Amino acid sequence: MDKRYSLKRFLSIRGMRPALLAFAGLVAIYTLYKIIGIINPTVFMLPSIVNGFRSMPMCFLVGIGQSYVMITGNIDLSIGSIAGMSAMMSATLMSRGQVSPPLTIIITIGCCLLVGLINGILVGRLKLPSYIATLSMMYVARGVAYSINN
Repeated sequence: MDKRYSLKRFLSIRGMRPALLAFAGLVAIYTLYKIIGIINPTVFMLPSIVNGFRSMPMCFLVGIGQSYVMITGNIDLSIGSIAGMSAMMSATLMSRGQVSPPLTIIITIGCCLLVGLINGILVGRLKLPSYIATLSMMYVARGVAYSINN
């Protein structure tokens, strides 16, 4: 009886259930990765590991930004479209050969900061629900990406 009470008290700590759920998810992902590695041994070879590390920074940056938004109790639906818009913008600027890569990076970051500022003004100053503001900005960023690429 005492052990069950202490487990119940442990689970009643604020944030403990989501933390345990996240830990269980990590264990499940790790287990799945190991199973896939047994089925296909090339998963553990150097080129696969390098490709994995090459694709992680973008996910980490987007995840960190989304974490800050979620900590404030909001949600940002436009983050994926903004990432796509920035990729299209920088690829288009550099492929035409008219803009140097450092200037392309500065232009792209500036445009993304402007979009983030607009999102912040819509949610923070104008008190628009974050769901509505970022949903509409998602379509705007997607439209900009399409128009940049024709």
